[in-house]
Amino acid sequence: MNFLRALISFPLRIKGKTYLRMGLLLGAYIVAYLVFGVFLASMRKGLYGTIVGTVFYPIERLSKAWQPGPSEGSDLSALTLKTLAVQPEEVLPRIDGAGSVEFFQKVEINAKTSGRIEQFFAKEGQVVRQGQTLVQLERVFLQLELTQQEAALQGARSELALATEKHAVARRGMEGRLKEIEKQNTLLKKLGADVDKMRATYEGKEILYQEGGISREEYGQMRTELIAREAAYRMAQKDLEIASIGFRDLDIQKRGLPVPEDPEKKKEVLMDINSGIEEADIGVARSKVNSAQAALGNTTTLLKETTIKSPVNGVVAQRNKSVGEQVLGGSAGNAAQSIMVLVDLNSVYATMDVKESDLKDLEKGQTMEFKVDVYPKETFKGTVEIILPVIDPKTHTLQVKALLKNPGLKLRPGMFIRASIITGKPRKLIVVPASAVLPQKENNAYVFVLRQGVLFRADVVTGRQYSDDRVEISSGLKEGDVIVTEKLPQLREGMRVQSAPAAP
Repeated sequence: MNFLRALISFPLRIKGKTYLRMGLLLGAYIVAYLVFGVFLASMRKGLYGTIVGTVFYPIERLSKAWQPGPSEGSDLSALTLKTLAVQPEEVLPRIDGAGSVEFFQKVEINAKTSGRIEQFFAKEGQVVRQGQTLVQLERVFLQLELTQQEAALQGARSELALATEKHAVARRGMEGRLKEIEKQNTLLKKLGADVDKMRATYEGKEILYQEGGISREEYGQMRTELIAREAAYRMAQKDLEIASIGFRDLDIQKRGLPVPEDPEKKKEVLMDINSGIEEADIGVARSKVNSAQAALGNTTTLLKETTIKSPVNGVVAQRNKSVGEQVLGGSAGNAAQSIMVLVDLNSVYATMDVKESDLKDLEKGQTMEFKVDVYPKETFKGTVEIILPVIDPKTHTLQVKALLKNPGLKLRPGMFIRASIITGKPRKLIVVPASAVLPQKENNAYVFVLRQGVLFRADVVTGRQYSDDRVEISSGLKEGDVIVTEKLPQLREGMRVQSAPAAP
């Protein structure tokens, strides 16, 4: 204070012109303001500060009047900014993003048979169960066709029965022929023995006749009887050959079959060969029966398919046809022909687009947490089951799907979600508000650190950005650093500010 009094009283002791004395006095006042009002501003506290503020009040008012006013919306005139003391905190490593809810399963209901729709049993938005009837198609024409096919099947069965009976009769006839051949063979052997006996007798009579032991008449009678018996033998032999046609070993060989040594097996082979036509008739009749049964079974199935039932538990999401409208059978996969669309909402997929750079941190089985706007206080959790292998070349993202149960059907396809995938265990990180960071190239950025009321620029390296508008700082800050969290584009290094602590 003594220095201040001496500085101000010095011009008063100068003798001379009044203007010179006033100028020197004003200059001394300004120098004193610069010393005590600006350079030693940190000492302006308590009573001393009050005195200094009172003494230099006029010049401070004048300097403020000359300063350009702050731009509209700016509140820097007071230089009071929100700050944050940096503290490491335990953070779950996660990938944040947005996405939507998708149905777990979608089923298009199509008709397997053509016909007109007679009745619907489910409306759009209705919950249906597996096996529940959804649609009834007309049945009249299929029922008429079914009646005709039942009659055709009965006729084919009658033909099969007739062919089977003919085959049995033929085999019995073959058996009779075999016995007749056996009988004729026995007769032929007897006739052969008689011829041999008669020839021996004749030869004896011929010797007697030559010796004159019997008459010519008796010899002639013996010769005539021998000729007759030989003729009868040859006749029986011819009859046996005729009767054996088709029942000879040669006939078996002509069919390319081996001749069995066992008489009974040989008999079966011969009967099969000689009843082939009747057996073929049985095959034709059996084919007709099978064809009629197949047609009947097909029509029966189509008749059942006129009643269309739900293959899954779900909700009717869309109905594309009306009562009386014609539908085509076998149109599965054709959206234009589908009668209705069901979606299974008992489970749903939460889908989320993830940056290509985060692919290395993704694994199946990780937990996805998300919120939807309609239930702001509820957090839903699912398990990552699908990581699509294809990356979108435009956005450089890939889609991840997490499956979760949907009790009460709260979640509906199309809902917007804000999601996070937990990629690891909690770890200590420095995380600051995004508003406190001015990004540069790639992961480089800078913040303003407040030290003893003066701003200093600090270069930092950023890590992951989280959905709550906070950014991980990998390097450049340490515990206890105080950073400014607002109005960064308007700040410059070296500015003096007052700290107004902000909630983290």
